[in-house]
Amino acid sequence: MRRNRRSLLLSLLAIGLTGPLLLAVAVSLRQSIVQTTLLRQAAEQHLKALAETAAGSGLRDAGQPDSAGKLADEAGRLAELTGTRVMLLEATEDSRVLADSHPEESAGDLSSAMDLYLARRFGDGTFTTESAGFSMSWAAIRMTGTGSNRILRLGLPTYALAGSPAESASSQKPIPVSAPGSLLHSALFWVLTALICLLVSILAAQLARRIRQPLSNLTDALRRLPDVSSQYAPQISTQGQFEELADAFNEAVEALNLEFQKQRARTAEMEENARFLETVLSSMIEGVVVVDSVHRIVYANTAAAMLLGYSQRMIGRQLLEVVRHQSIDQALRQALSEQERARCELELSRVRRTVSVLTSRLPGDPPSGAVLVIHDITELRRLETMRRDFVSSASHELKTPLAGIQAYVDSLLNGAMEDEETCRRFLMRIAEQSERLNSLIQDLLQLARIESGRESFNIMRLNVHEAIQEVLENQQPIAGSHELTLTFEPGPRDLHALADARGLRTILENLIGNAIKYTPAGGRITVRWGTAGTQVRIDVIDTGVGIPKDHLSRIFERFYRVDEARSRDAGGTGLGLSIVKHLTQVLGGRVTVESQVGRGSTFTVFLPLAGPAS
Repeated sequence: MRRNRRSLLLSLLAIGLTGPLLLAVAVSLRQSIVQTTLLRQAAEQHLKALAETAAGSGLRDAGQPDSAGKLADEAGRLAELTGTRVMLLEATEDSRVLADSHPEESAGDLSSAMDLYLARRFGDGTFTTESAGFSMSWAAIRMTGTGSNRILRLGLPTYALAGSPAESASSQKPIPVSAPGSLLHSALFWVLTALICLLVSILAAQLARRIRQPLSNLTDALRRLPDVSSQYAPQISTQGQFEELADAFNEAVEALNLEFQKQRARTAEMEENARFLETVLSSMIEGVVVVDSVHRIVYANTAAAMLLGYSQRMIGRQLLEVVRHQSIDQALRQALSEQERARCELELSRVRRTVSVLTSRLPGDPPSGAVLVIHDITELRRLETMRRDFVSSASHELKTPLAGIQAYVDSLLNGAMEDEETCRRFLMRIAEQSERLNSLIQDLLQLARIESGRESFNIMRLNVHEAIQEVLENQQPIAGSHELTLTFEPGPRDLHALADARGLRTILENLIGNAIKYTPAGGRITVRWGTAGTQVRIDVIDTGVGIPKDHLSRIFERFYRVDEARSRDAGGTGLGLSIVKHLTQVLGGRVTVESQVGRGSTFTVFLPLAGPAS
């Protein structure tokens, strides 16, 4: 790590030293430019002064046609005197040369010389030219005088002014821009500058690469960092100055990846718990509804929608919009405000159902909402009603014969025993009421055994024809005493049902006995049998008083009578049809009824059909 820091420090130091070096180079270049500019300005001013002086010399009258030789001699003499190059030109666009002190040297393109252009336009002008490594300063003066239309031009090497006046005056040749010593120093300066720049560039490139690559790796890893949520975790590897940063980043990524793995595990566990809870709630027969603090439904299971009879989507609706009962709103407010459970019972007329709602608040202060558990108590309330009716009816049924017996006994004790005929009649009434009381108790006990499952049945193949014929023979005297015709329609003699012999006999006796009681004298009772799919069908048809349509759904209830006075007069206990219903259910069948008032009734028993004998 120390080596990395030392390398970074040296690189920064090298780059830091480069600044002053480049500044020194810039200052040196600036001084060189300023010096060059000053020298050029000095040369131009010096030449301009010399040109003005020379213009007033003997060249003034040298404009005659026969003075060409004189012009050349005068130009040479003036060049020796001033140490310059002297040229005499015509003041025309082509600037034709009339005399030149150095004719062996090229004068260049005079048509574009700026000093000559300025002299033609304004009378004088200066200019500096660069050519083949030499810098020449020129000054041109438009000569005035009789018939004169010429320009005097003087030239001098710019850096000649850096020497002494004597050297400048005696110089007859152009002086190079860089003298040998000046050229040597200039070349050395530019070589050193180039080496420094090259070294700085190499160091800067090296340092930039050492910085850029780790930063690029780090940037790429940071861009891939969101993928840490998957199994892949980005890692970077680098050496040098960023090794410590890379190690810290890798440690952070490992810690973050570990945290993500824990989070994924917790999320998976929560999702599994949510699925489990959803499965449990969906399979419940109780409805579960969750509301928030403003009574808006946020969850409802399938049972809740079924119990409340709400086919539309319940989520997001107000509770009172779904269940229009003020009592459930009061229970919810009570649970949210008083921190205790509240219970209410609702009669849902739309679905004809009675429900009990238990409301509990959710944790929090203030609570975030409440949970409502809905129980269907329709059957419970119906059973309670039946129990109350049963107790009331059983008490009444038992009380009636007991009251008769008590009355007859009191009469006998009070003197009726002295009258033999009256005593015999009362004793017969007591015997009838005792028999009725005994039948009632036996029916109650049988019904209780059937419902509790304590009644044992021997299910076997029974010949239906034989079972019906046996019952008809036993019931024939009773039917005859009521002046009724009891018969059967011949059916299959080899038809067999899976049933208990005693149970089937009880079913048939109760149905035929019930038909005998409610069929007026001269009526007819018919029994027929056959098959209905995979079941045996037995019909008991009478021409009795019939049953009103609104009573058909209740005639199989205990002690239920369409006409209680007529039923008691007929001697029925009110339990026969209830026993028939329970017996057929125990034997795996069912019983139905069709009836019209004044035209009779048809009771149909369905029992399992027995297969061929093995």
